[in-house]
Amino acid sequence: MSDATSPGAASAMHIETESVASEVLETMHLLNRSIFPELRRQHENIVAMHQIPLLVYLLRHPGTSLSALAKHLRRSAPTVSRMVDGLVAKGLVERCYRTNDRRSVALALTAEGQAHMDQARDAARALLARRLDGLDESERATLLAAMAVLRARMGEAHDA
Repeated sequence: MSDATSPGAASAMHIETESVASEVLETMHLLNRSIFPELRRQHENIVAMHQIPLLVYLLRHPGTSLSALAKHLRRSAPTVSRMVDGLVAKGLVERCYRTNDRRSVALALTAEGQAHMDQARDAARALLARRLDGLDESERATLLAAMAVLRARMGEAHDA
């Protein structure tokens, strides 16, 4: 076994950031391919997959404005307004008019929308847990440490 392929060699050699980025992207792709088809089957009669980012944003930012939501989704306000209309009709999202300015509308998940998102998160977690079930303690610790680093870096990029 050469030095480059022996255990621990990765820490001794220079690892290119581009290589790490490629691995992260490929892993994200694999996660999406393994989790989302099942979630789609379970929730296809409730919401379309393109509506999920909208619901996730409202879950994390209750009371947001339509313009902030449109900016986050990188879509036009009229397009997002139509998406919201559909989710309001399904009882998953509500428009809350602000008392000090009736033109300003805050968007939030309804109790049903919150319950749906909780169920989707629980289903995704259960699917992923089944895939990770064979990891030993050391592998789980390594994966958690890597996720902490990635989350911290992504938080920095999101805040910038």
